[in-house]
Amino acid sequence: MAITLYDVPGRDGKSWFPMIYRNVLNYKGITFETVWVEYPDIEPTMRKIGAAPTGSKLDGTPYYTVPAENRRLCDSWTIAIYLDEKYPTEPTLFPAGTHALQALFQERLMKTVQTSLHFATVLIIHQNLSERSAIGSKDWKDAWDKAEKDLTDLSNLLAKNGSNAPFVMGNTITYTDFILASVLESFVKFVPDEWDSKVRHWDGGKWGAILENWNRLAI
Repeated sequence: MAITLYDVPGRDGKSWFPMIYRNVLNYKGITFETVWVEYPDIEPTMRKIGAAPTGSKLDGTPYYTVPAENRRLCDSWTIAIYLDEKYPTEPTLFPAGTHALQALFQERLMKTVQTSLHFATVLIIHQNLSERSAIGSKDWKDAWDKAEKDLTDLSNLLAKNGSNAPFVMGNTITYTDFILASVLESFVKFVPDEWDSKVRHWDGGKWGAILENWNRLAI
């Protein structure tokens, strides 16, 4: 069965969000087609294909999201595991015995760096509010100080692989690299000025170098 990827288009007609699933498909060389779903159409479309909800709304009703594919999988982790099992001869994302370690890395990244990015993005929105409503400059500085600390802590962790290790697990590309690249690409897409002036230069230019190396792989 051919793989169909359901995704939300941006104003340019391309995917508007750094998507792990799309990059995984490209990396594994798997042919797929994209079905673009406008945001208001996500829930009815997911219900139509029988996809499971990924959470609940505040009122308790099911909440549906993309990415999704025609096997009705909607979570990037679950999709990546399925692709490794379905296409075992392709480059593997989960070398034997690494599932738990990769899950821990994803949890740490989401609770630290991704959370800091989300808060910093909210702060940028607040810069367009009136002086009384907007978050103050101290909160702005605190948010970016927290983001820098989170990334420095992660840099120190990755340094245990050795200074020349290009990927999260040393010299081997795994699912964790797709997660990290997605977070860094989110900085580029949502806070481009801060990426250029701050983030890419932190930790001796580590994050800019990682993303440049990732983009050179043309994944």
